[in-house]
Amino acid sequence: RTGLEVGPGSYPPRSGETDPDVAVVVFADFECDYCRKLAAPLAELDEEYGERVAVYFRDFPLGIHPDAYGAHEAARCAQAQGRFWAMHDVLYAHQKDLAEARLHDHAREAGLDLSEFARCLDSGRARPAIEFDREAGLKGVPAYYINGRSHSGARSTDSLRSLIEPALVGETLKGGEAP
Repeated sequence: RTGLEVGPGSYPPRSGETDPDVAVVVFADFECDYCRKLAAPLAELDEEYGERVAVYFRDFPLGIHPDAYGAHEAARCAQAQGRFWAMHDVLYAHQKDLAEARLHDHAREAGLDLSEFARCLDSGRARPAIEFDREAGLKGVPAYYINGRSHSGARSTDSLRSLIEPALVGETLKGGEAP
C-alpha cells in the first residue's frame, strides 16, 4: 500500500452518524497518554455537534507500548459485538492497566459476552485490521484528520472546536496540510 489512508476505517462513528458535515478520523494508541487526553474532548464535541460531526477511530498501537497491541485486539473484538465505543472508553479509563490478564475484566465492564470475547482474542482475527491501519506509516499519535486535513497532538475542547468550526462552514483549515 502506498499513501496515507485517512478514511473512516471499519469502526462505526462514535455518534452513529454516517453522513456528517465534518469527519474527524483519529489514529490512536490505547496506551498513549496524549491519545487518552484527546479522547474526552472529541467525545464532547461529537455529542455537542450531533449529526454534523462524526468521530472515527483508527488503530495505531506503537511498538514502544507493550500492552497497546493487545488492547487494540480487545477493542476489535468488542466491535465484533457492536461494543467498540464502550470498550474504547473502558480501555482509556484503565490505561495504566492494559495487561493481557486484565482485558477480560475490561470486557466485562464494557458489557461484552466474555466467551465470544475470549474466542475472538484467541483466534487472532482482529490482527489484519490493526495491521491495515498501522500501514498508514504515521510518525506518531494522536494523529487526526478533520475533513482530510492533518493535525496532531492532544488538544482541549476549545482548541478542537476552533478546527472544526471552519470545516462546518467549508473554510480552509489553517495549521493542517492535505494528505
